[in-house]
Amino acid sequence: MDNFPDGFFGSARLKTVRTEDGTIYRLTDASGTGIMTCYQIFPGISLIYNDFHMASCYCEAVLPSCCVELNHFREGRIEAEYGGRFCYLGEGDFICASKNTCCTASCFPLSHYHGISVILDFSRIGEGTCVLLSDFFNRYSRT
Repeated sequence: MDNFPDGFFGSARLKTVRTEDGTIYRLTDASGTGIMTCYQIFPGISLIYNDFHMASCYCEAVLPSCCVELNHFREGRIEAEYGGRFCYLGEGDFICASKNTCCTASCFPLSHYHGISVILDFSRIGEGTCVLLSDFFNRYSRT
């Protein structure tokens, strides 16, 4: 998630701020504001904190075939279109998306939504990351 082309988020204005730790995307339209704070955890693995206080968000999202997006909804409510199907998700819900099922439109009926997304780009995950994660899971899965 480096750059978004003009119009990617419909009519919402996009402001991008790059920091030493990651990138902050701020969307603004007449209904409110949405902030996505993105961090690259390992090569090919990104973590995004999603904080939306707006009525809806349209995006031209198409995940590459080598990517998977995992979403956990912590607070609020989201009604989203995933691969032509509508999902109604609330606190504690989880959804996994791929190229054919990525989210293209979201509605926040409470104008309030907080959650996290993890993007796995298998074309960029190297052997070093796999070894590190394997060691982590081997160490902590025994408890």
